Amino acid sequence: MEAATRDRVPLGARDVALCLLVAVDCLLINALVVAQRPTLGSFGPIAVAYHDKQPSLLGIALVVGCLLAGTVLRGGGRLGVLLLVGGAAANLASPTIWDRGIPDYVVFGRLDTVMNLSDILMITASAFIVASITVQLARARYGR
Repeated sequence: MEAATRDRVPLGARDVALCLLVAVDCLLINALVVAQRPTLGSFGPIAVAYHDKQPSLLGIALVVGCLLAGTVLRGGGRLGVLLLVGGAAANLASPTIWDRGIPDYVVFGRLDTVMNLSDILMITASAFIVASITVQLARARYGR
């Protein structure tokens, strides 16, 4: 654990700017889709549905904790953390922008699931984070 904290790279302005850029991009895409697509009922590959999950202090704390914990990751894992935090920030901000809640618009019919770009980005980023942690643990155990 001591080696991980010694190799930690602190958050910089570029890291925070990337998180904000991802969040703003996700929110802009949400706004574009909401303005152009009918509500869920058309059952196409893209249709808008809302869930009214309001942001909680625990959710905000988890996002900040993830961002701070990500400072020990390198390469793809660090990028994954920044993308995950940006996507989560967009989802946390969505209920304040849309009264109906967080817009979801990408329909996965076989899974009976509707997601938005932020959700997909967070799932993909999580895979990068897990892969990066696995590689770092393997390198620490078996050497470089």
